[in-house]
Amino acid sequence: MEKAKKILFAGAQILSVVGAVGWLIAAVISYFFSFDPINASSKSLLAGLSIMYLIFSILFIVNAILCYKGKYSNNKALMILNLVFGFLSVQLNAIGAIFGIIIKKKNIPTSSTNKKMGKETIVMIVMLLVLAFILLILGIINRTDLATRFNNSFSKGNLKAILNGLRITVVISVFGFIIGLLLGLVTCLVEGLRSQNSFVLGVKQVFKAYVSVCRGTPTVVQLLIIYFIVFATYRGPEIIIAILAFGLNSGAYIAEILRGGINSVPVGQMEAGRSLGLPYSRVMIKVVFPQAIKNCLPSLGNEFITLIKETSVASFIAIIDLTNAMKHIADASYDYTLVYLVMGVIYFTIVLGVSYLLKLLERSLNKNAR
Repeated sequence: MEKAKKILFAGAQILSVVGAVGWLIAAVISYFFSFDPINASSKSLLAGLSIMYLIFSILFIVNAILCYKGKYSNNKALMILNLVFGFLSVQLNAIGAIFGIIIKKKNIPTSSTNKKMGKETIVMIVMLLVLAFILLILGIINRTDLATRFNNSFSKGNLKAILNGLRITVVISVFGFIIGLLLGLVTCLVEGLRSQNSFVLGVKQVFKAYVSVCRGTPTVVQLLIIYFIVFATYRGPEIIIAILAFGLNSGAYIAEILRGGINSVPVGQMEAGRSLGLPYSRVMIKVVFPQAIKNCLPSLGNEFITLIKETSVASFIAIIDLTNAMKHIADASYDYTLVYLVMGVIYFTIVLGVSYLLKLLERSLNKNAR
């Protein structure tokens, strides 16, 4: 009876894996070769189905291996669940095949832009799926060793330390960027003043020196100078110093980003506003700045992402940020490889999420501009 269960269990999974992988290959071929006459919405559906089948495939491969190793063989609920997934995947593969035949026969034309975007998307998806599959196989091969190392390195107490370090990293990044944005805006406005007053010219030179110094020295050097020299007698939380230091550093770069954005706005916009009798400040606020912000949004997003990564040097002033928390865990477990790889994945995930949100914001602004 037990052997029959294993055969039934593994058979359903193997059938699903074969169907899912086969449909994924067919979907890839359909993007690249002659039967590519699919509109954008159909392509999205095709890609979604392919990803769904790959997820099913990974699930079934893992469970098939567990079944083969004798694990969970007596768990009826798990067996029923995987049988349901198996038959569901087969049905979806059949629907996908029918869908592919229909869209092939309809021969719907597509624009070259949609075609290019579809190919780029599918190439990226396939590369990520291949990487995920390789990591999955390696994880399955070394599952016992990995489970032991994870338990040693990422206990409940260590997870709390990681979450606390992640919170500090996010706080420093967000508030440092806000300070940098305000400081960069003030710097940009002061440098753009056309007054020949001696006091104004002196202030402009001060701000120019500030930008030159912050852009010409490493972030960690600025952090150490501010901590050990400027705030030598300060006895409050170190995170305040870190926020100020990163805000000052970011402000210099943001000032140049905003200046480039303002310069990208045609001069005729300012001249048109002034010809209507509006003062310089009002034209800047109402006409120039809205266009400049939209132009320099990608650069501002890159600056925020850079700031997130640069906060990793906050540990130089004894702040337990994400990097420092992971370093303490690695020192305690002596498993530097696994801990630092996990740390890299966490940073990469944060940056990936921020990049996606920035793209959504950029699309929204472009859509409203039309």
